Amino acid sequence: MRPFSALEVSQQSNGVCRDLAHLVIALVRSLSAPARYVAGYLCGLVPQDMHAWLEVFVGGGWYVFDPSQDSTRSGRVVVAYGRDAADVAITD
Repeated sequence: MRPFSALEVSQQSNGVCRDLAHLVIALVRSLSAPARYVAGYLCGLVPQDMHAWLEVFVGGGWYVFDPSQDSTRSGRVVVAYGRDAADVAITD
């Protein structure tokens, strides 16, 4: 299954964590703010699987944003950072 583009996710108003992270990264970068894609694990997800979110550089530091979660959660285990999912592909 091919990943959706940011435009497709916006038009469909849904997607998995990877799709939503890409959409928000595109929006943040359109404002000329640095943003990076993060792949890893988020404790407490059921089923426990790889997860994606983004970080935005604001005021001298990187801040976590997770558009697929409706509340703030701790317990993030970062596996890789990149510009997008292609940079941090865990499997082929």
